[in-house]
Amino acid sequence: MKTYVGIADAHGVESFMDGKKGKVPVVLKLRANANRQRHALIYQMQLSDQDRSEVEGLLARRDFKVA
Repeated sequence: MKTYVGIADAHGVESFMDGKKGKVPVVLKLRANANRQRHALIYQMQLSDQDRSEVEGLLARRDFKVA
């Protein structure tokens, strides 16, 4: 299991990246606060390699809500 972080909002997953040592990059905090009407939030989760591959596939197909 590895840790991943990113931003999700009313339209689905906006970003998905490796959460090195469980730290949230400052740029994510800035982005989440920059557009409050979209109700963006920062997430941190642990996924298996199989789940990570599934999420990346959904994002590649631009299926942000399902991701």
